[in-house]
Amino acid sequence: MYKDEETAAREPRCGNENFKGYCVELAREVAHIVNFTYEICVVKDKMYGTKLKNGTWNGMIGELTREVSHSMPVLTFTLSTRRGHNIHYYMANNFR
Repeated sequence: MYKDEETAAREPRCGNENFKGYCVELAREVAHIVNFTYEICVVKDKMYGTKLKNGTWNGMIGELTREVSHSMPVLTFTLSTRRGHNIHYYMANNFR
């Protein structure tokens, strides 16, 4: 989620300073504990991931399976068996 209305109006694709919310806090905390750097980016097509008729994926799942993004998505979305055949899930309930 963008941090404020002004930022949302600009729709920046990347930049940790542009976002807020649980997933942003989770990424920040994990990075601090594990000692790594990261950059939050909105996936180019703004989709979570749907399997297309040709067998490929769009959205975040597509970027991961095509290795466009060599990253760890931190998000809230619906877990599905179909997505689970292509990526591995880790569900964090509390990061304190």
